[in-house]
Amino acid sequence: MSAPARPPNPRQPSRPRWGLRLATGGAALVLLAAGVGHLLVTELESGIHRVDAFGGLDQRPVDSDRGVNFLVVGTDGRDKITPAQKRRYRLGGAPCHCSDTIMLVHLSADRDRASVVSLPRDSYARIPAYTTPSGRVRAAHHQKLNAAYAEGGPSLTVRTVEHMTGVRIDHYLEVDFTSFMKTVDAVGGVTVCTTRPLKDRYTGLDLPPGTHALDGGQALQYVRSRHL
Repeated sequence: MSAPARPPNPRQPSRPRWGLRLATGGAALVLLAAGVGHLLVTELESGIHRVDAFGGLDQRPVDSDRGVNFLVVGTDGRDKITPAQKRRYRLGGAPCHCSDTIMLVHLSADRDRASVVSLPRDSYARIPAYTTPSGRVRAAHHQKLNAAYAEGGPSLTVRTVEHMTGVRIDHYLEVDFTSFMKTVDAVGGVTVCTTRPLKDRYTGLDLPPGTHALDGGQALQYVRSRHL
């Protein structure tokens, strides 16, 4: 004869409701991601300024309609760097108002692939003829690629790259020291891994072998180091 079934104990905890927990956890992750995304966009948009990099351009390459091309330019602008940041990250000295980094970014027509080509700033390029703000016409001449920005800003930089590569630029993006550091901090920093010590007395970078989490200022030291 079997024993009678025990009545349920009201004090005994019920089995975990895994479906409810997973749904709740998933909703929390979605909200967290949305919050972080909103914070990131809000933080970055506060420092975004628009420039007309395409006004008055002539003899442009034909638009192939096979994707979108971005010209990404990193300058040595440091107008908004604080005195403390200049001391800590070795950012003293006067900027040359030229482009330290120039990259062509191609986004495929199906928006499924992105390709990046870095154009060395010391590449010898033919800078097209242009008119200075004072109205003087300067003839086309050969110079280092990064001089195009110093001579004519974003517009002349776009013209020079288009004439040099034959690639039509659709969008222009410029980043200076301040926006670089803010972007890195907004995404929570970056992680780098090195198999040997990295030490540069000019930028102050000093990383032993291993994996390191860098904030915006440290990441700027990392990308600027050339004397390792």
